[in-house]
Amino acid sequence: MAIATTLLDQELRRQLAGALRQAPARGELAIHYQPRVHPVDGRRLGAEALLRWRHARYGQVPPNTFIPIAEGSNLILALGGWVLRQAMADAARHPELGRVSINVSVRQVLSGRLPAQVATALAESGLPPERLELELTETLPLGDMAEAAAMLGRLRDCGIGIALDDFGAGYGSFQRLRELPFSTIKLDRSLIARLPEDAKDFAILWAIRDLARSLRLRLVAEGVERPEQLEAAIGLGFDEVQGFLLGRPAPLEALVGPTAPMQPGPAAAHRLLGGGPALRQAAGGACRPPDDASPAIMLHPADRRL
Repeated sequence: MAIATTLLDQELRRQLAGALRQAPARGELAIHYQPRVHPVDGRRLGAEALLRWRHARYGQVPPNTFIPIAEGSNLILALGGWVLRQAMADAARHPELGRVSINVSVRQVLSGRLPAQVATALAESGLPPERLELELTETLPLGDMAEAAAMLGRLRDCGIGIALDDFGAGYGSFQRLRELPFSTIKLDRSLIARLPEDAKDFAILWAIRDLARSLRLRLVAEGVERPEQLEAAIGLGFDEVQGFLLGRPAPLEALVGPTAPMQPGPAAAHRLLGGGPALRQAAGGACRPPDDASPAIMLHPADRRL
């Protein structure tokens, strides 16, 4: 049974890999955007671009199913280039989207193709480099750190932001902060999940906040899903917040089209928090308090481990 299941998994992965290779030409890929907003007044400062795949047979395939399949081969290079071009084109057509943040694969970095892919997408779209941010996960194995630092440094010199994503989930963060030219730290959602109840997490985040300020890095909290977490983020002085409370990933037209919701202003943020003490104190600078989910792929029960 174990051998049969393994073979079945391998066959399904092979089929998905083949279908994913044809997905761009078939128009099956799309990008959804999750807003990144100012924690106090709710202004949208940018959005993270998230790849989605709707297959004719399997339906909506979750990213945690198809991204590892793509990263297991050179297919991720083509997909990564497609996302860069599409997201930058969207942002160039819609300045109101703000800064667009795009996740970068380890293969894009290690292959050395990332600068050329970025340059091509910038030239085609006309997007100002200052409106682009590239996200590298904390656990990204970079091998020769000096070579990676030089490559990322050239991108930073062009005005492109470089974010360290999932900060706090891995083990190599401080070495990366010393040696790589980051402009932003994005906190892993696990550090936000137990706020404001967990005093230890709060103390850790306060220290990270001070670290980010000392290094002149923007600090973004991911996974903000409850008003109390937003209030804690305001008290901690985070620069941006992202999460289901502020907006779920959605198609571009849902954010910038005629039916897009109005941008929340200070009054809306105040109502969201009920005018809580952290918001009032944060406004005066005196406050110091003590996944994107996708529909499951509909497969045979034996295949759902994917």
